[in-house]
Amino acid sequence: MKNAPRSQYLLYDYEEITNFVLGSSYQEALRQYPYHRGSQISFSAVTRAVCVPLNLALETGGKDTLLYRYGTPFSLQLAKRYFNGLDLEFDETSKKVATGFLDKFGLPKYIIKINIIENGVEPKENELRVNQANYNRID
Repeated sequence: MKNAPRSQYLLYDYEEITNFVLGSSYQEALRQYPYHRGSQISFSAVTRAVCVPLNLALETGGKDTLLYRYGTPFSLQLAKRYFNGLDLEFDETSKKVATGFLDKFGLPKYIIKINIIENGVEPKENELRVNQANYNRID
């Protein structure tokens, strides 16, 4: 927790998870989709993976499905939080660990590097590089 205070605990289940924090966000997200033949798209607030803040999971002491109630669906966490720069670590130590240049805390098995730019903005060279000695690029 000292090195990554915004870390998330990924929980997944083979059964449907319906009791998570942002269930109403799905209904709100649906508003952007057009109606099809006069009826709304059938949709239910269900996921199979949720992210729970690790500090909250440690504080509650839960290690079972009761943690789902504090979770955000992984798809929303990825698309609405991470891709908008939220809940990420930006300090130099975290960036070095995440890119494979500092193995003091262990290295991630895989790295997915995603560059996001606003529409109409020219991409610039990103100074965040991955350690090629520890990782190979998959095309």
